[in-house]
Amino acid sequence: MNNQTILDVSNLQSLIAMFDIAPKELDKAIKRCATKAGRIIRKTARAKAPNRKSQIKIGGKTYRYYGMSGSLRKSIDFNVHKPKNLKPGTVEWAMAWVVYVGAARKYKQKVFVRWYRPRKEKPARRNFLMDARPVWYSHLVEQGFVAKLFGTAKRKVVPARPFLRPALQSAKGEIESMTLQELRAQIRKLLAKSGSGKKRAA
Repeated sequence: MNNQTILDVSNLQSLIAMFDIAPKELDKAIKRCATKAGRIIRKTARAKAPNRKSQIKIGGKTYRYYGMSGSLRKSIDFNVHKPKNLKPGTVEWAMAWVVYVGAARKYKQKVFVRWYRPRKEKPARRNFLMDARPVWYSHLVEQGFVAKLFGTAKRKVVPARPFLRPALQSAKGEIESMTLQELRAQIRKLLAKSGSGKKRAA
């Protein structure tokens, strides 16, 4: 059996077990893959996100209207996360990088609101500025929702406008290919470093 035959097996877990890859080296490779995957999905999700824009000038400054600020698209970002419930130094730990893609929690944009519905703790207001935080409503855009029209008993179905799921689906093939190439390259480096490549190729 030669090196090429071993590298072409489809089961990555078996591949890792055969070569006894160092978890720390594998961890770095998987993190690189996760970071690249996050960039790919972020770029596609931003392109697919609804992006209606309308603006107004107030005191010499330009502000976007609430609901038409383009904030959702701008807020989409990613975070690479390592679960804490796995034992460090194991293969499972090394492969357990998770990518979160969505509206960034800290992102906000000052927007203009013509009218704000009254609440128990807040009176009704007209023509004021507030912070738009896409993390509060991005899931409603993605999944759709039923809106109750204020002052009436009517309800309106607001259809979903998904952008995260399509982004993930369209990027899936590219991410899988990129991950496999990265792991193959890392395996070759480890073999060359340990000198086991020549032994297995013999």
